[in-house]
Amino acid sequence: MYRNVEKLITSVQLRPKMYIAEIRIDYLYHFLLGRISAVMRTDLIEDIDLVFKRNFSRWTEEWMLEKFGKKYDELFWYKWFQKAAKTDQEAMELFFEASKEFFDDYHKNNPDI
Repeated sequence: MYRNVEKLITSVQLRPKMYIAEIRIDYLYHFLLGRISAVMRTDLIEDIDLVFKRNFSRWTEEWMLEKFGKKYDELFWYKWFQKAAKTDQEAMELFFEASKEFFDDYHKNNPDI
């Protein structure tokens, strides 16, 4: 059964070790990137998956600037969470917080989807 990226992230948050070997934001990043890349080659891809792939990085950059008053030079969003957090666990929690806000914004702006 296919789960879109929002549902998948919720599942990972509930049982992370079922999806990634260690609770590390870089592992989660690569897992999500691989999953979305694989789904893009099928007819299962949903709008929310494409929006996440295209917009989450830019959205997160703005979220980090607003939340922490910092803009990070690193290219990948997982590194921003690592820099903002003291531990991998904290970086994961920040990611789940940010992704929830991202998806809330998505649904607010796309009420029919």
